[in-house]
Amino acid sequence: MTFDQARLANGQQIAIKSTLVNVSPEGTAGLVDLTVTPELKIKQEPTSRHGYGLTSSVADSNSGTLSANGKNVHLVKRTALQFAVAPVAGANSALRGN
Repeated sequence: MTFDQARLANGQQIAIKSTLVNVSPEGTAGLVDLTVTPELKIKQEPTSRHGYGLTSSVADSNSGTLSANGKNVHLVKRTALQFAVAPVAGANSALRGN
């Protein structure tokens, strides 16, 4: 998956770099608190509670890869995806509030 644009409330689109840092279906562990650095890598193993695995890295060009132990990944309603997001260098400064 790659999420590379954000659409602001005013409809403007800006380029972003996003990294998926957590996937949590409803009823499983919630959001994670972490420090985002250029070296950050995420390896979330599939568990019996939700069955999803996540591999991502701030340095990668994609946002992350979900896996489900060889099965198709099916995200159910209310699955939370947590991202670390930064504007792309040279992109419109609206995201930074300038």
